[in-house]
Amino acid sequence: MLSKASHHPINIVHLTLSLETGGAETLITRLIQRIDQQSFRLLVVCLCSRGPLADLAEQAGAKVILADPMIRGASLIYPYSLLRLIQREKADIIHSHSGCGPTAALLSRYLRIPQIHTEHGRPFPDRRWMIELERLYGRQTRKIVAVSPLLKEYLQRVFRWPDEKVLVIENGIDTDYFAPQPKSEKLMRELEIEPDQKVIGSVGRLSQVKNYPLLLHAFKQILSRHPKAKLLIVGEGPQRRSLEEIINKSGLSAACRLLGERFDIRDLLCLMDVFVLPSWSEGTSLSLLEAMSCARPVVASCVGGNQEIVQAGRCGFLASPHDVSAFVYSIQTLLDHPLMARRFGDCAREVVVERYHLRAMVERYEELYRQMIFSQ
Repeated sequence: MLSKASHHPINIVHLTLSLETGGAETLITRLIQRIDQQSFRLLVVCLCSRGPLADLAEQAGAKVILADPMIRGASLIYPYSLLRLIQREKADIIHSHSGCGPTAALLSRYLRIPQIHTEHGRPFPDRRWMIELERLYGRQTRKIVAVSPLLKEYLQRVFRWPDEKVLVIENGIDTDYFAPQPKSEKLMRELEIEPDQKVIGSVGRLSQVKNYPLLLHAFKQILSRHPKAKLLIVGEGPQRRSLEEIINKSGLSAACRLLGERFDIRDLLCLMDVFVLPSWSEGTSLSLLEAMSCARPVVASCVGGNQEIVQAGRCGFLASPHDVSAFVYSIQTLLDHPLMARRFGDCAREVVVERYHLRAMVERYEELYRQMIFSQ
């Protein structure tokens, strides 16, 4: 363990399920890319799979390891292979992320290493047995980070964690990179988008929590008023097949594209006239922040951090994730009134630049890491 006088880098072990493309995984990768690497040495341990972001993390200087498969049941009591790994890496802090809190708490207890846990958002629906398990192991965790004030309120209410244990560090993005750009003619040719076509889009994992069936049903209604409109959904996940079935049965194949995983997100966002996020649950959505930073007007579900980010009536609209008609009305309003949409987009960028810059987020985590070491 480091002493207060030590000038050696602080060894941080990030414990995550994977580095697949997703909000939490992207945050870990960006934290690695921007952190002061003279002060911190970073290791990422993936419990389930590496994922495409692992290469980016390694290019930024982190070490990424796929953990040995853990024995179900026994590993909840004694995760031996992980203990040996973290001992070998001489970890000073374990920083766990959503889904890994209980495992990290066991490691922290056995090894007497402080644990920080970042909760990026709760699963939908939140399972009772998981709540009880995390409530128990949360007692061992030194600090729990919520990515939005509303998520902090939820964690304190449901898990009954004390106020001094839970703090808020809101997600941040690179607002210099995610900035308005001219529409890419090359990308428009690739996606067969005409200059006069309206484009509705979303970026996110194809999973239940993202509520993409609602967006598809809303888009079908929008086509009756905007028959040349296109829908782009960027991301991959377990719901791809069911979404493809909805697209085919609804006759949307010509107008809707599931683009899979892409790394030209900024250019895709800048093609969109309206960005839509209909999720059942959100913490602080990186894709929402990126769209707003690119000056896109947004329509989002009134859940979680969306309610804090989107100033309804100024930079976008909020709607219930149950209400298809509300999404249809909000999207059509922005498509029908381009001057309003432009004004909303400008306001959206102002909000993100002022409050959600990546540098501020990284500095908060660096400060927290130092507190964990020097307060011991």
